[in-house]
Parts: sequence; structure tokens; C-alpha cells
Amino acid sequence: MNKSLVIVMVLAGWSSTAVGQETVDRRIDAVANGELEIANTAGEIVVEGWERNEVHVTGELAENVERLDLLAEGQRVNVRVVLKPDQGQKGGYWWGSGTRLHIRAPRGMLLDVDAVSADVEVRDMRGEQRLESVSGDVETQAFEAEVRAQTVSGDLRVAGNGPTNIVRLSTVSGDVDVNRVSGEISAESVSGDVSLSAGTIGRVQASTVSGEISVTAQLSDTSRLEGTAVSGDVELQFTGSAAGDYRLETFSGDITNCFGPQPAETDDHGPPNGRQVRFREGNSLARVEAKTHSGDVYVCRQ
Repeated sequence: MNKSLVIVMVLAGWSSTAVGQETVDRRIDAVANGELEIANTAGEIVVEGWERNEVHVTGELAENVERLDLLAEGQRVNVRVVLKPDQGQKGGYWWGSGTRLHIRAPRGMLLDVDAVSADVEVRDMRGEQRLESVSGDVETQAFEAEVRAQTVSGDLRVAGNGPTNIVRLSTVSGDVDVNRVSGEISAESVSGDVSLSAGTIGRVQASTVSGEISVTAQLSDTSRLEGTAVSGDVELQFTGSAAGDYRLETFSGDITNCFGPQPAETDDHGPPNGRQVRFREGNSLARVEAKTHSGDVYVCRQ
């Protein structure tokens, strides 16, 4: 068979598949400060805030989708992708991929997203956010309302907007990247790095089992910063004043601090090759703790 003919046939098959996907373009009235719940098994979810008091859903449904439910009940709007039953497996479903949703909603709504194998991206939503994906990346913006995001296998990325934020992030296998966030932050990863670039922080807890922690932030008199790693380095850099009470410790590694006393070996009750240092810098009630089992600790002032 002619090679060019084969290519044409392949492209034709691909085009027919793409054309066969069902497109969706639906709208429903919504309350500006209501709730928006979204559920999609596989594909992609993009949520964008706007000024209209309606939810507008566009996108493409995968071939394994039976229907898209768009329902309103009181102040709650539900967007749910319903899969076709798999007759070959009792009680099972087709786990295909490719459903892509672009949803515009009043930016003040509380947002609750539940995905299985799908990436989630949120833009300009100002209300509280609860974002969850089993196997997918989650990217959002944080304003003054609380943001909770978690994924089992994927990265988490949050960009801050506004004077103070409350952000709680958790991933099992992936990195956590937080930028321009100020206020209360909790970020943890089992197998991945945690990177935090913040303004003035309130209480920050950053932890990882197998990865590194990097924090750049400014301390206030009431700041609390805890960085804990099992197998990885902990690097803390402070802009402006670095005044506070410091506790730095490593089981098997070095401590480098560009201010305060130099670290000493741990006492007889500690690890044989460990290092620790405790000191107070300036006059502040801020507290900073950095600990790692197998890695180095680095603390400095920009």
C-alpha cells in the first residue's frame, strides 16, 4: 500500500474520532456567593471566575461519557461527568480519558472540585477552594479565602494574590510550589520537593519525606516556621529582619547559618555525626525550626 495513502487513512481515522467527541455548551443561573461542585473522572478541568451570576460550561466529552449533569439546587450548582456503565465488568466503568471542561463561574463562589485522573486549573476564583485529584496536577490562585488542595500523584502550584492567605497543600508523589503567598501555609509532600516564596508569613509548616525544602520569606514578631525533611536538605532564606528564636538540627549532615553562633556536635544522647544549634537573633517572638534526618540545613538572610 502506498505510504502516503496510509498516512491519509490514519489522519482520517484520527479526525473522525475527534469529530465524534461530543461538545458541550451549557449555562445555568448561579448565586454570586453560592457553591460550585465539579466532578470529572479523567481529562482536564479549568475553572475561571467572572462577574456574571451564571455558570457556563464548555468543552469536549470523551467517548466513555454517558452525559454531563448541570444542576442547580438552592445556592449550589453541580457539574458532574457521568460515565457509561461497562457491561463487560459488573459494576465497573470505562476509565477512558479526554473529557475537557472549561467552566466560568461567579468568582465569589465556594469551589469544590473532585477529579480522579484529571488536571485541575483555577483562575481568579475568590471564594474558598477545596481541590482534589487522585492522579493529576492542581494549579490555582490564592486570595483571602482558604485554599485546600491535594493530589496523590501530581504537582501542586499556588500563586498568592492579596495581603493574607490560608493555604493547605498535600501531595504523595509530586512537588509543591507556592509563590507570593503570605499568612498561614501548610505544605507537605511524601516524595517531592516543597518550594515556598512568600511575603510576611504567619504560621508555616513545610514537610517532605523524600525531597528538599526551600523557603524564602519575611518574618514578623509572631511568625512560626517549621521545616522538616527526612531525606533531603532544608534551606531557609529571610528577607528583611531575621529576628527570632532558632532551632536547627540534622541527624546526618551539616548546618550552615550566616548569622548566629556556629553549630556544634550533638551531645551524648544525640546522633554521633549530627549537628545542632539553638540561638536567638534580635528581639522578636518569632520561632524558626529546621530539622532533617539525612541532609543539610542552610539558614541565611538576603
